[in-house]
Amino acid sequence: MKITLNWLKEYVAHGIPREALLAKLSNVGLPIEESRPVGDDTFVDVEVTSNRPDCLSLIGIAREVSAFSGKPLKTPKVDCKTSKEKVAAATSVETRDLKLCPRYTARVVRGVKVGPSPAWLAARLDAIGLRPVNNVVDITNFVLMECGQPLHAFDFDKLVEKRIVVRRAKAGETITAIDQKKYELKDDMLVIADAARAVAVAGVMGGFDTEVSDSTKNILLESAYFDPLSIRRTSKALKLSSDSSFRFERGVDWDTVDWASRRAAALIAEIAGGEVLGGVIDVKGKKPPVVRTSLRFARLPVILGVDVPKDKAVRILKSLNFKILSRTAQKIRVEVPPYRRDVEREIDLIEEVARHYGYDKFDIEKPMSIAVTQPAKEHEVEDRVSEILVGCGCSEVVTVPFVPAPAQSTYAGWASVWGGKIPFPVRNPINKEESYMRTSLLPCFLQVKRHNENHGVAAISIFEISKIFLDNPNGPLPEEKQVVGILTDGDFFELKGILETLFAALKTWNRVVFEPVESLFFDLGAKMTSDNMLIGWICRISEQTATQFDLRTRPCYAEIDFAALVKAAADVAKYKPLPKFPSVERDLCIVLNADIPWDKVENCVAWSGIQILENVELIDVYSGKQLPAGKKSFAFRITYRSDDGTLTSEEVASAQDFIINRLKESFAAELRS
Repeated sequence: MKITLNWLKEYVAHGIPREALLAKLSNVGLPIEESRPVGDDTFVDVEVTSNRPDCLSLIGIAREVSAFSGKPLKTPKVDCKTSKEKVAAATSVETRDLKLCPRYTARVVRGVKVGPSPAWLAARLDAIGLRPVNNVVDITNFVLMECGQPLHAFDFDKLVEKRIVVRRAKAGETITAIDQKKYELKDDMLVIADAARAVAVAGVMGGFDTEVSDSTKNILLESAYFDPLSIRRTSKALKLSSDSSFRFERGVDWDTVDWASRRAAALIAEIAGGEVLGGVIDVKGKKPPVVRTSLRFARLPVILGVDVPKDKAVRILKSLNFKILSRTAQKIRVEVPPYRRDVEREIDLIEEVARHYGYDKFDIEKPMSIAVTQPAKEHEVEDRVSEILVGCGCSEVVTVPFVPAPAQSTYAGWASVWGGKIPFPVRNPINKEESYMRTSLLPCFLQVKRHNENHGVAAISIFEISKIFLDNPNGPLPEEKQVVGILTDGDFFELKGILETLFAALKTWNRVVFEPVESLFFDLGAKMTSDNMLIGWICRISEQTATQFDLRTRPCYAEIDFAALVKAAADVAKYKPLPKFPSVERDLCIVLNADIPWDKVENCVAWSGIQILENVELIDVYSGKQLPAGKKSFAFRITYRSDDGTLTSEEVASAQDFIINRLKESFAAELRS
């Protein structure tokens, strides 16, 4: 907001020196962006935040100065002499959209003489960077800057049928604005029209065809209240901004609409001559409600950190024109001035008190204690799981926890893994087609898979950490279980490798056993256990399920108990020094029954109790003509190492013999020659 200090003095005789005044304005939330001398005056550019449209005027800033200086605000008295002829006999106003234009006033001034403005008026505008145009236009700009209410003067004789229609624009309608540029309007834009065409873009800019010129004799003066959001949208859509739109976007004062009209009409009659027709056309819709709120004195020290005296707080609010409705020892109740659109709650009143009490009175050196808490382990593990899976090429998704009615038998397939039966029904579903809570993330993932296939993404790898809902025998609500779901278009063993990478990175279970399970829902599956505790499951979905979900491929899926994962994850990564002595590797190839899985052989070797055993790694699995029927062979590598010194061949041979004998006893295994 651009002002001059001499102009400001016309509204409040504050008596404060220049530098002190500028500092005080900054302290109450009106920082100074620029100040410089202009002749015997001082130009000041005041920064006004978007929530304080009341300060986009000289009177608005004067109110603030009046409050902190204690000097009275001097609002100009309006003495608008009118003729016996009534304005309603000369024109009419029809408002077709009271939502976008809740108030529209019109006055008519006849017999004006348009010409240059008097020196004092031209100087006022020139000092704040507004170019003087003519006395009528300059008066509307002067009143705009004075009280913050935009006005517009039409050449009354150029209005078709000499009447105003406030309406939405017609699709494709155009207007040439005062800037002489043509704009195409849309049907959601509000325009001011006469009987035939749009003559102004409401709240933004007037039209070129009806602007005031040297030949103008009669004027229709507009002052209105427009919907801020509508003006904002129109201004942005047309890329057209003005001092008027800037204020209408932020909201003007309902009660100032008519005052500004009378003020401008009186000045026009005084400076440009002519007579103001009696009365006013004032079309009104719904007025903004009066805001009333309370301030509890006990909240001031809690919020501000200083104990503001009660009487001081009340005086501040009174000086800012808040009407005190009632006062007790504990609180006051106030009515908010209509131009203070930013004040609605108690905290807003506290801010008003703080601004004028003085931020400099707050003790900024007072120490503030901050309690630093350690993040919960589950949050740390969740972040770590996300990092690891993203590193494995998976993308995180967020799915809706609702599934269709359990008509298909496959629902029992994924529910039974965690002990569930059927999905849990929702009593009042938002979507009746998906009215059950999921017992697994899998059906939601398969919907994501189908969506991607339908949009040209052939292969995906996704994961989510979220909740499933299982039967709860102890209550009416389901048991909420958090799980990690992973779906990939890679093969079964690729997904198994991702799981093993996850477990290793989190330093979880030393041994995870994959036990084969059968289901109509998948054709290759296993449940994951550790120390006989179920921790998850992994599968490749069956052809039947892929057809049911209309999928072109059969992805693999794994689901892990997140609570078990958190419990097993290492709290602190343990340091392990680099080995000082070399390792010794020995390969074994054994033949055993075909129904014995590798993990049992691996566990047999790993848990043999040999101190120097470091690692067991599967190399090859073979079954074919060279082996008897019902037999297969495992080729694997055993790594030995000692922390005390280099191993001798005798130590390694002894360990190797022990493992061979253990395999023979456990599985009747034979060495393959």
